Amino acid sequence: MHIAVLILVIGALMAGAGGIYLAVTEKALSTLDDFVVEVPGEVQQAWVAPPVGRAAPTVAPVVSGDQPAPESTIVATAAVTDELPGEISFNFGAVYPADQTNPRFWSNPEFAGTGPYGGSDLPEGFEFVSALDALRGADGKNEALRIKIPSIGVDEPVGELQILEEASGLRYEQPVGLVGHIPDTPDPGQIGNGWYFGHLESPILGEGNVFRRLPDIAELIKQDPVNVILETATEAFLYRVTGTTIVPKEDLALTPAPTASITLVASFPSPVYSHRFLVTAELLAARSLR
Repeated sequence: MHIAVLILVIGALMAGAGGIYLAVTEKALSTLDDFVVEVPGEVQQAWVAPPVGRAAPTVAPVVSGDQPAPESTIVATAAVTDELPGEISFNFGAVYPADQTNPRFWSNPEFAGTGPYGGSDLPEGFEFVSALDALRGADGKNEALRIKIPSIGVDEPVGELQILEEASGLRYEQPVGLVGHIPDTPDPGQIGNGWYFGHLESPILGEGNVFRRLPDIAELIKQDPVNVILETATEAFLYRVTGTTIVPKEDLALTPAPTASITLVASFPSPVYSHRFLVTAELLAARSLR
């Protein structure tokens, strides 16, 4: 009798636990689309080039009486206003150079003031990678040693993942307490797509949760730029996030890229882990650590 009751109790508990798991799973999977975000192209363009401002109006200076000067002597002297139409193209970049203007002010350069390029949007010491020609097409090994994502508090070591030989075939080892780089993909600063894997969480195997807050990036990039910094022994490379997406784990493929890019990967969502959350970012700036 007691055994029968115990079996019924255990069965009820298992059924309840199963129901809860199914409910949690359904809810987690129903929100996957919320984590697919792409930074608009015009926003990405604003990261690397200041726009050309509105045209300045032309004004004919008075020579004598009410007679204007001949047309050949007309010069642009008035300030740009909303009331006067413009005719002469005026490049604000010539007055407010990009290397001294915070990108957040590029649409209103008259309020930009001065200071190092990027201000709070580009950490001190970093320069546009386009100005560092030596970084382009680098062939030497320049492995990442550390990854930093200030927006979500990531500051973790990076290691090269080894290839493991098993009965079912070859596979990459699981990263444990670090972010793992797929060794046959590009290193920091190189052209192509470098792939980096980390755990969202690992409650059973205890392999760490270095990418616990990685999904937060999907919401953050709707408001502000998100930087990913990869440090090698000699340099730091700043990548800016261009988008996030979700793919079923069986559809994950290490795709290449024509530009210097990286892709960060974590299992998702908790507690299902049936998909992979991907963060893509493109190289924007770099600085020396020497």
